Amino acid sequence: MSIAFLPRPGTLEEALRLLDANPAAQPIAGGQFLVPALGREARPQANLMAIDKLPELSGITKLDGRLTIGAGECHARVTSSDVVAEAIPALAALVGSIGDPQVRARGTLGGALCSGDPLIDYAAACLGLGAVLQTSRGELSAEDFFALDSQPRLLPADILKSVAFQIPNRAGYAKLKQSAAGYALVGVFVSQKEGDVRVAVIGGWGRPVRSPVLESVLASRFAPDSIVDDLPIEEGLLDDDLASADYRRALVLELTRRAVHNAI
Repeated sequence: MSIAFLPRPGTLEEALRLLDANPAAQPIAGGQFLVPALGREARPQANLMAIDKLPELSGITKLDGRLTIGAGECHARVTSSDVVAEAIPALAALVGSIGDPQVRARGTLGGALCSGDPLIDYAAACLGLGAVLQTSRGELSAEDFFALDSQPRLLPADILKSVAFQIPNRAGYAKLKQSAAGYALVGVFVSQKEGDVRVAVIGGWGRPVRSPVLESVLASRFAPDSIVDDLPIEEGLLDDDLASADYRRALVLELTRRAVHNAI
């Protein structure tokens, strides 16, 4: 085992300088993904840089139709925030369903998004709310961020600073948890803003995606019973040891109905 910590940076600028000088270093905030991953390695090796105290990664604000959350904010603070509850109640509820109290107390928005795990609840919220991710190098749309499940979430020496979510007229989330791990087997986030309807799915396909078929149906009539059992949704659903493609298809449809019900 060879795990070492770089000096703790006091500012984002200092953190970026350290990353430039140590290209193999890995930023760590809550450690809810990174630490278990290291523990699964036979001979773990890592140079870690703690970024959980960086002031530039904190804050929750509502301005100009967007809710912006710092990447360093822990799940517990997000789900208990009055600003989040007032702006996007569905997002507060989604974050409150992540893990258990211990995970929510340590895990962060940035750590979850940068983990590369396609089953994180925040992925559904980002796609379902047209989020824009602000990094130290610029901006990324949620669609671009999740475009390929095999590519790195961020470029080297880049740090996620915040995420800006569009505030919808209404939104809802529903998921079915895996009984063992507690992750979503399938999760669906829906939102409606004027004439725009978004439906984001995690666990149905190999990466977090939006469903144009479901969006089109709900744009015509935003109601749970608009989603009928024989609706021909997109092909390529996962078929693995956890669930068959047919079961996932049924879950996507049923959870979309529940998410719309929650939104209404």
